[in-house]
Amino acid sequence: TMRAAAAASSLSTSAHTARLCRRQGRRSCRAYDAPPHRRVALVVVDDDDDDDDDDDDATFAHPEIVAAAIRTLPDVQCDVVLASSSSSLSSYDARIVVTTRQRAGGEQQPPLQFTVSVLATSRSKKHPCVALEPLTKSETLASSRAFNDGVRVCAERAFLEEADVYADDDYATYAGVLEPCRTTNDDDDDVIDLVHNIDDDADDDDDDATTTTTTTTDRHRIRLTRLDPRATRLALERLLLSGARCGLPIELVIEHVVRNSMHRSGVSGMKKMSPPVTGAQAAAQASEEDKMKVYVVFGGSSSQRRQSCRSGRHVYLTLKRIPTIDVVAVVLNNTNNNASSQLADATAWRLSYASALDPDQWDAPRAPDAGRFAPSKRVRADLEKYGWVKPSELSSCQDTMMHHHNEQRSTRFGALLAVASREGAIIFNAAHGGAGEDGALQQLCVSSGVAYTGSSPLASRVCMDKAATAKALVQRPVHGATCLPKRVVPASALVSKASDERGWGGRERVEGAKRLWLHIVSSFC
Repeated sequence: TMRAAAAASSLSTSAHTARLCRRQGRRSCRAYDAPPHRRVALVVVDDDDDDDDDDDDATFAHPEIVAAAIRTLPDVQCDVVLASSSSSLSSYDARIVVTTRQRAGGEQQPPLQFTVSVLATSRSKKHPCVALEPLTKSETLASSRAFNDGVRVCAERAFLEEADVYADDDYATYAGVLEPCRTTNDDDDDVIDLVHNIDDDADDDDDDATTTTTTTTDRHRIRLTRLDPRATRLALERLLLSGARCGLPIELVIEHVVRNSMHRSGVSGMKKMSPPVTGAQAAAQASEEDKMKVYVVFGGSSSQRRQSCRSGRHVYLTLKRIPTIDVVAVVLNNTNNNASSQLADATAWRLSYASALDPDQWDAPRAPDAGRFAPSKRVRADLEKYGWVKPSELSSCQDTMMHHHNEQRSTRFGALLAVASREGAIIFNAAHGGAGEDGALQQLCVSSGVAYTGSSPLASRVCMDKAATAKALVQRPVHGATCLPKRVVPASALVSKASDERGWGGRERVEGAKRLWLHIVSSFC
């Protein structure tokens, strides 16, 4: 438990270092102290006008996540540099621009029905770029081979046409929409035919079991808009997510970008990193007795569900880099399950690597396309030919990802705890609010005989109640801890007190609210 908690806390430590650099106005923050061979600048676009500070850590493309991925590269030094103070970056061998902004200030978000990312492959003159699998929330589009192939072709062509304008970019992400059109020219690469099956008996109330369907074909034109990585975090975020869907962990995508940048700049001699240690690779390096199984549990039904999922994703990615830990991401469904008995019957999903990254998968996880003509398989074939990823690494990552895809399934949370108990696993509690903090999850773990992170069930229940917490601190004085006396006022008493102040209108309402507030505050003195 201590090793897992220490590993997860390393992320917040590095984030604190970068924030301290920004506060002190320093030009850069040394993130790797070993003697380097190559220098990589992580250029951070600091958004001083963004007031939504609580959303800075919402993305897995956060600067600290990217910096941690760069630090896995051998003989590489990573410097975190603020874009506002980066007067000269000529001394660096490669540069990666990141931002925490959702969108540029004063600009509207471009129309978005899907996104597609493109990786530059400067090692090949025949095929200078490879488009990854398009990402869309529409299951109809995601399963259409015409859509996936057409979008990839359009994205690669757009990347090549803009090569002179964006000569220093090693990747690009496009936001796209489909516009209906009536063209009859079959030579247009940006026009695709989408097939729809319409049920003719949808409105028929007959009990006849036979149904008839009509197939229609609609023509659509693909429109792509390039996303600026300095203006929106969506550019890098979608790139990493598309890579994960194709079987590439974040570390391998970042390595591809760094190596391509160095090759484009004429820099050579960078050592090849070892493949990320996950799944079967970890089993080869550590025996089953030495490996620690950890289930990162997040989600739930509280109002802090999204924050919990983001925290769980960061913890999952951090533990994933440790070869002696076998970590599995588990998301609890969004239903009312605050009591221990209800929590035991809640649906728990074991997520694959890509699903743990994708916020669209947290509420309704779905299995990816693993068929013969799956887009991810064709992307991997192109990366083996033209990318900076070796076939051996890609195949090992593919086996690991497919293994997790097959394991992506739902079960009762109580049954999952029973499995964890037999495995001697640890539950890393990343659930916020509700059952994750009021002692329900903790009590269920104790009843199941499973080790977990955090406080005991009693301490969790007490600390969830502020009045009970104050009473406990008064009865058991703790050195250096003080607490104001608390008074519990029933809601009915507040309503009746307010009703005595001659209604709720005009000046009488204001004076009545003041007297009510003074009455409550005076009871603390």
